[in-house]
Amino acid sequence: MVSPKFALHKGPLQPQIERLLTAEFNVDTVDWQASPHHQWPTEFTVEAVSWRQVLGKILSAYKLQAVFYANRSAVIRYREQ
Repeated sequence: MVSPKFALHKGPLQPQIERLLTAEFNVDTVDWQASPHHQWPTEFTVEAVSWRQVLGKILSAYKLQAVFYANRSAVIRYREQ
């Protein structure tokens, strides 16, 4: 089985996460409740055993979480502490 991989590029985080959510999680609408100023610092490929883990690795670096809903939407927000 091939491990999921997602290439991140230097620049704004939000559009990259939205691209991942629409491509691999069948999400149509993303409600971004975090700062739009988060930047990914460099070219990097994230690899894990599942797409959920790929997303988790990226979001954890910014203390973010994804909440998915049955209407094909997702919310990206800061983790509750």
